[in-house]
Amino acid sequence: MPTSGTNLPAALQQGSMLDFDRFTMTTHTIHQLDSTMTEHDIVFEIETDRGMYLGRSDKVDDTAHLLPRGMRFEVVSAGQGRYRRPDGTIGRRMIVQLRDITGVGKAS
Repeated sequence: MPTSGTNLPAALQQGSMLDFDRFTMTTHTIHQLDSTMTEHDIVFEIETDRGMYLGRSDKVDDTAHLLPRGMRFEVVSAGQGRYRRPDGTIGRRMIVQLRDITGVGKAS
């Protein structure tokens, strides 16, 4: 699991806050991003209970989710992470772990 985010901009360092102002497509498995990313792209691992499941994982390898607009995240950690692809090969990515803090501290 990621532990340190060396060589990342200040906005992606531990304790930083990120705001997502648009709907954001996501997936549960990193390998589903392989066809759309370069080796230099960063993956966000997001801890949240929000979003709408759009996938068809019962029939195909598809775990797509859509996150709502206006989400705020805290950077928890960052570093190189490993993941196993369906064919058994190992992939590596820079992973930035985010925690959803949308609405934390706001009065209801």
